[in-house]
Amino acid sequence: MGPENSLGFILADKGYDVWLANYRGTRWSRKHAWLNPDVDRKAYWSFSFQQIGEYDLPTFMNYILNVTKQEKLFYIGISQGGTTYFALTSAKPEYNDKIRLSINLSPVVYCSHMTSFMNLFVIFKTPIAVSTLMGSL
Repeated sequence: MGPENSLGFILADKGYDVWLANYRGTRWSRKHAWLNPDVDRKAYWSFSFQQIGEYDLPTFMNYILNVTKQEKLFYIGISQGGTTYFALTSAKPEYNDKIRLSINLSPVVYCSHMTSFMNLFVIFKTPIAVSTLMGSL
């Protein structure tokens, strides 16, 4: 894709303050606040979009607002980012007051009609099996 086609880079180049979240399942999330993915594998991988929306996303937003000293922020969610945004604002409607504008591109709601190669991973019982198959994160 490259920086010239990446929305985050394009916005940063235009002068916007861009913050990117890393949820569990990425190499950067291995420094979880209290779960060690190598020791607490089951607990580490036991989460849902709803939980990310209720716990992770508001923590991330509060951190940004605290650091930037802003009262509201613009939010762009792509796929899972849009899904977790809707989970957040439906579970904690007070967060609507912290958002100046939300743009959600292709939020995932149902996975049963996906035509992606990722459907092949449905045969695995846990994300741990997928992680093992794909290699260390």
